[in-house]
Amino acid sequence: MESSLERLRRRDESRRIPWEVVPSECEELTPYRLRSPIVVGDLDGYMLKYIHNTPALMKNIEEYISGYVDGEGCFSVSFSRRKKMLVGWETKPSFSVSQNQERSEVLYMIQKKFGCGFIRRDYSDKTLKYEVRSLSDLIQKVISHFVKYPLLSSKQNDFLKFRKICLLMNKEKHKQPNGLKEIMKIAFAMNPGGKRKYTQSAMMYSLDEDIVSAAGNSGWNMKFRRARIV
Repeated sequence: MESSLERLRRRDESRRIPWEVVPSECEELTPYRLRSPIVVGDLDGYMLKYIHNTPALMKNIEEYISGYVDGEGCFSVSFSRRKKMLVGWETKPSFSVSQNQERSEVLYMIQKKFGCGFIRRDYSDKTLKYEVRSLSDLIQKVISHFVKYPLLSSKQNDFLKFRKICLLMNKEKHKQPNGLKEIMKIAFAMNPGGKRKYTQSAMMYSLDEDIVSAAGNSGWNMKFRRARIV
């Protein structure tokens, strides 16, 4: 009797889809069963992997990722009100790539290549999103990639601003009022079409309202009076 593997082999040969069989202990790209161009499924003790005949994907995955992110990726920096933090604001840089669920194999491939981040559902537009938020991962893995393989569209300008912000945060400038002001100015120049909960003027006003007083010779005593922002 013809096995399921043999039936798939015969079917795909008739469709001229390039394929290869690798041992089942091979690491999967994703826990989900995917569709073409890359499909992984456990059949008869083997991992059957279909590979789309895309030279760019097969020869230079790094350039493929940069090209893909140029169209579907986003570099963003958001701010949240946190009264318990020293400057009253939390700065959150993020790199993300969105795609429909039926094409999610590309997101898992990028996640595997970078070795960091997570994939989640975005209910606002019914897509899946690969996202990296860790500052160390952003600097060491994501930013380093796009420095070596730069974007070709105007999105490169957003990336350069994003990189500058992450490097400032690595120096803990976001924990100082003047440093946070500098970061805010850069962030609000990114993605001009995006929506934000707080305006730049409201955030700047809250920082200008902070009163810092020094006391003692051994260090700083810091007291803040915050503007009301809801």
